[in-house]
Order: sequence, then C-alpha cells, then structure tokens
Amino acid sequence: MGDELDLVRGTSPSNPNFLIVGRVEVLDAKPRSTEEGIEVKLRRSKNLVIENYPNGDSWKESDFVSQS
Repeated sequence: MGDELDLVRGTSPSNPNFLIVGRVEVLDAKPRSTEEGIEVKLRRSKNLVIENYPNGDSWKESDFVSQS
C-alpha cells in the first residue's frame, strides 16, 4: 500500500526541469473472496507535473520513435 507508479509522458514544454507524468497510487490490495486473484484499489492522477529526478538519474527523451 502507498506505492506509486509514474508513467513519464515527457518534459514540461514551459520548463524542462519538470516532467509531465501520469501517476497511479496503490490504496489497497486483498485476495478476492469468490475467485482467484487480487482485488486492487488505485488512485490515478492524470497530467501531474513533478520536478525532474535528481542529477544522475534525470529523465531524458529517448531517440526511439514509435512506428504506428
């Protein structure tokens, strides 16, 4: 509980020291009572702006371009 997962969408167009992320936070997890698996309760934040990771771990744009 309390873990957060950030999906980095890119740097902020107005300030490259900040990232635009989609964040998911795990609020609760428990075994299902009637079938196999786990029931998970999440909180999702769309388009959250956070400070870029500390020096050395800074997130950078990839040279990879997706082909659709």
